Amino acid sequence: MLQAITKILNNLKSVDGVQACVVVDRDGLLIAKEESTEMNNAEELASLFARAIHSFERSTKTGLKGESIQQLIIERQGDEKLIMSVSSLFILAVMARSNINLGLLRIEMKETIRLLTPLLES
Repeated sequence: MLQAITKILNNLKSVDGVQACVVVDRDGLLIAKEESTEMNNAEELASLFARAIHSFERSTKTGLKGESIQQLIIERQGDEKLIMSVSSLFILAVMARSNINLGLLRIEMKETIRLLTPLLES
């Protein structure tokens, strides 16, 4: 199963402008990463992404059922964007250059989530 997840992430990493991508559980534990990202960096990214989602969800909680974050984009100073797509079980997180085609990346991330969901639900 891990090989299948890694293959899917490697495909997402091939999108021009993507620097790293990881799959994180809702508690911030690294589930999988694409092959070129070092393990220490991947674990740090996993924690960073999960904290960002948790903090944002907590600070914007409206109390209405059914409302949740689907995607969060953070633009940092310099040449980076952090893009997180959130499912009920996991977070797909991508670090990208600032000039990335966000429309293309969003399409690719939706497809990646569609492919990952059956693998991570079991």
